[in-house]
Amino acid sequence: MIRLIYSSAAQHPVSAGLMHARVGRFRDYNHSQGIASVLLMLNDDFLQILEGPEDVVDALYQRIARDPQHHQLTLLSREEIDHPMLADHPLEYIAPIQPADGKPLSAAAIARDAGWTLHGKVQQVMQSFLDGKWHHHLPNGMNPQVLRRG
Repeated sequence: MIRLIYSSAAQHPVSAGLMHARVGRFRDYNHSQGIASVLLMLNDDFLQILEGPEDVVDALYQRIARDPQHHQLTLLSREEIDHPMLADHPLEYIAPIQPADGKPLSAAAIARDAGWTLHGKVQQVMQSFLDGKWHHHLPNGMNPQVLRRG
């Protein structure tokens, strides 16, 4: 079993309605293949965590890499795991909205609200994404660029 984490950017702006339609198909596919995952979307940028059988997860990642709707695909982590962190979640789709009080988004709070526990590298990568790392779009969803590296 492996855990693979990647980021990418949508080739074109993606509406909430379109994403919700796609998520249903993605969830069905993941369930049929024994894949558990979390898909975060912020400003048309994505972070996905995939867990499952090595050959199946690698095949899905290669399929994503060939998808013209994704660009700037970046493999952030690929590691063997003994225990999945996302068991029983074929696809948890999260499109967080910045809180009105201006407080930063929290990976731990999002996970807690979804009913799973983050730890280690997964929590660090997810929090880094929420903080702006690996983003390729300006907040209005236009003009691809990297907002922050490092």
